[in-house]
Amino acid sequence: MADKKYKDARRYYINSKRSFEKSMAGVETGKKAAANAVNAPLPDFENDWKNIEASARAAANTTKRYWAMT
Repeated sequence: MADKKYKDARRYYINSKRSFEKSMAGVETGKKAAANAVNAPLPDFENDWKNIEASARAAANTTKRYWAMT
């Protein structure tokens, strides 16, 4: 700016701004991909948890019946 190269300064500003915007778009894309990768297995985990709960209930019932017979 001291040399009054305003056209160069403007061009550098515009290029920097474009680079920043591209970077931010990449960050948003990465955040979405990471969120999808983390959330993808959740339904399977929920199913597994329900199966474990059902197995635990069945085992508890079996144990109660066993102790009731003795």
